[in-house]
Amino acid sequence: TPMAPGGSQGTYYVLNLTDISIANSRLNIQFGGAQTTALLGDARSIIIDSGTALTYLAEDVYDQVANAVANFINHERLSPPEQDLLCYHVKNNGDPYEGLPEMTFHFVNADLKLPPSNIFRMFASGIACLTIKDGRDAHLWECCTAKHACE
Repeated sequence: TPMAPGGSQGTYYVLNLTDISIANSRLNIQFGGAQTTALLGDARSIIIDSGTALTYLAEDVYDQVANAVANFINHERLSPPEQDLLCYHVKNNGDPYEGLPEMTFHFVNADLKLPPSNIFRMFASGIACLTIKDGRDAHLWECCTAKHACE
């Protein structure tokens, strides 16, 4: 997939995001109403940054992803007051990621498939939180490709 330097001094590498899948279901993300960023200027542009623990998406793109994740997961949802994350109670017998979906980011000419352990973080016994947030406060979008790379 083509990567282009971005930012004022070419300090970022930018990819063109075309869609996102939850499990094996493509969301057909609607980018038309997505907010643009001053840094990138295009709702489809995404910065790959392995130095962050969270993935930031434009608010309306995040809403589509969060709704799809919520529809897929058959667990009780919870909203911890200290975290602005989408969290669920999960069974803690064996694999804590059981029943959580994988996610695929579709780029021009490439797909990045991430297992649940790359998009959910266990904050406490039996609590899994999606490590994707809306980027209304982020000023740029970041996609963390390494498992908890900056913990």
